[in-house]
Amino acid sequence: MKKSYLIALIIALIAILWIGSKAVIPNGLSDQDLIENTDETTPESKNPMKVSVKTVEPQNYIERISASGRSAASRNVTLRAEAEGQVVAVIANEGEAISTGQKILNVDVRERRERVREAQELVKQRQIEFEATQKLIKQGYASNVRLAQTQSAYESARALLKRAQIELEKTTIIAPFDGVLGKRYVDVGDYLRIGDEITDIIDLDPLEVTVFVNEKEVLQLHAGNDVELNFSSGEKRKGKVVYVSPVADESSRTFRVDIRFDNDMNTLPAGLTVQVNIAVANKKAYQIPSSILTLNDAGDVGIKIIADQNKVEFAPVTIIDDTRTLMWVTGLKGSVRVVTVGQDFVVPGQIVEAIESEQ
Repeated sequence: MKKSYLIALIIALIAILWIGSKAVIPNGLSDQDLIENTDETTPESKNPMKVSVKTVEPQNYIERISASGRSAASRNVTLRAEAEGQVVAVIANEGEAISTGQKILNVDVRERRERVREAQELVKQRQIEFEATQKLIKQGYASNVRLAQTQSAYESARALLKRAQIELEKTTIIAPFDGVLGKRYVDVGDYLRIGDEITDIIDLDPLEVTVFVNEKEVLQLHAGNDVELNFSSGEKRKGKVVYVSPVADESSRTFRVDIRFDNDMNTLPAGLTVQVNIAVANKKAYQIPSSILTLNDAGDVGIKIIADQNKVEFAPVTIIDDTRTLMWVTGLKGSVRVVTVGQDFVVPGQIVEAIESEQ
């Protein structure tokens, strides 16, 4: 019985305390009112947090496709002998820059020179015979058949002379275009046969770079695209796309792209490693520090910006390019005040004191 009395006493005390609490709180003030009143008197609302901001503007951004390759000569030709004979003189040496028509090597010409002289004498003889027949036919002492025979013999002699002169010209090897001489395969005293290799001639101006791109990238490329070339030595050049393959490579499923650039005075050799950046589009984008990127509750990448009345907002962005310290992003509009310091300590909707930073 005493235990029952004790339980009843405790219940009575709880009831008295609950009735008393209702008497303390005015009937016209709700729990929401209490929350709002508390917010109005918090130190944060009286002294908003300070954050550093930087106003960023949209800038021109050139979208590029990057690839790597090696420099190569635009032309690399192996000169071959067109006439048999012994090499009697080497005029240009390996590694020497030469011009179109410049002599490189001479083959013995004595036999061919005699053939030219014989052909010249034969032409003179046939010409005399033809001209004499023309006079006789006017006087009625020769037939048209005789005239045709002498004329044919004269033309054949002239053709023979032309062939002899061409054979004589073939004994001098000349450069077909401006370039640099590569490896020489013969020397003075060697006997050449038709088709034997003589020397390589390499055209280093312009130089070319061949790279391969995937099926998504090739749709953005065409002949004429501007290209930046960065060599491993630190050298930088500008060039243009000159060829985009219309067919993918069967094994790699990539597309060949040829790039050409000037190489005045042959200052760069072929075979250098080069990184190319091909410009494919020009758009508006924003450059921001990579350190200010953050995530919202949904996992979206973005930054915190200051909107009207110094209110913090989350702005999702798309990263299109990055460097060691800066990033190019899209997704913003117009002039934007970006929170650069303090973004980790504020939340969207919060009122802050924004201090413009010059950095």
